[in-house]
Amino acid sequence: MIQDATDRLVVDEETKKEFVSMANIVKKLYKSILPDKRAKEFYEEALLIKILVQKIQSLQERADISELMNDIEKLLDDSIEADSYIISDPLETIDLSEVDFEKLRERFKTQKKHALTEQLKGKINAKLKRMARLNPTRTDFIEKFEQMIEEYNAGRINIEAFFEKLVAFSEELSAEDERHIKEELTEEELAVYDLMKKDGLTKAEEGEVKKVAKELINKLKREKLVLDWKKKQQTRAMVKIAIQDSLFDYLPQYSDKDCKRKAELIYRHVYDSYAESGMSVYS
Repeated sequence: MIQDATDRLVVDEETKKEFVSMANIVKKLYKSILPDKRAKEFYEEALLIKILVQKIQSLQERADISELMNDIEKLLDDSIEADSYIISDPLETIDLSEVDFEKLRERFKTQKKHALTEQLKGKINAKLKRMARLNPTRTDFIEKFEQMIEEYNAGRINIEAFFEKLVAFSEELSAEDERHIKEELTEEELAVYDLMKKDGLTKAEEGEVKKVAKELINKLKREKLVLDWKKKQQTRAMVKIAIQDSLFDYLPQYSDKDCKRKAELIYRHVYDSYAESGMSVYS
């Protein structure tokens, strides 16, 4: 019954948001009468609503049942016995890096369609955020994902078509996630390479850009991204100059305009991704 209810509550974004909003009101009202013993009169309803909210949230972000149980217990007054009401069977989580998409399609035919779709959407969103953080050129994937959600929420496609689009998109993300292996680069080298390359290059020229990208990121990490480098104008300038030199000196096929634009993009990426302490989003 919990799974049936969860599936119906995520039938669309409006229904989900409305329920969560009303559930928050119930939570505040319930807490406001604690620790009065008469709160026990509303215990079952408050707990049920809390569990449903947590089940909805678990489709998007949470995989550890202990977190869910801890949050439920925090809601309750210590004087109330909760053991007999706790539900300990969360929906199975999905790891996109290991998922068998054909089996996932089979699950869709037999399981709660809206809940499984919401779960897949949540996993894609989490993976996409991580991938975009590592490589700013992946904004096209974010736009495509948002467009699919908008189409579904507007009723232009049904749940079956939306699920199929999400599965196909998951496969695209998996291929993109492994592209650095095909390019024989690390994730951080790939990010600089993607920012550095441009359309119309020959295979040989792409190889040269790849070599420059590798050398640049290694030089920056080795010599320029020193402790507190963001805090001093001099060290920031050294980073900018190193990036500009790598483009102007080693990529003669690039125009001055190309070099300046690419240098600005790469510097912005380096500034956002590498901390003053020497750590980075790749660490």
